[in-house]
Amino acid sequence: MRDGRDGRELLLASYGVGVAFIHLQLSGAIDWSWWFVAMPLYLPTLIGALVEAIKGD
Repeated sequence: MRDGRDGRELLLASYGVGVAFIHLQLSGAIDWSWWFVAMPLYLPTLIGALVEAIKGD
């Protein structure tokens, strides 16, 4: 990545955000309709993180 960090940090952060979001949904803290708002924003970030983690520097 350009800032000197590798893709594993972004991948870990993306995974954490996903787990937290699913936990909030399952606990009833947020409505399931947010899934359609969050997933189009979250999935490209997760896919990009996977690519960066695999590609490395």
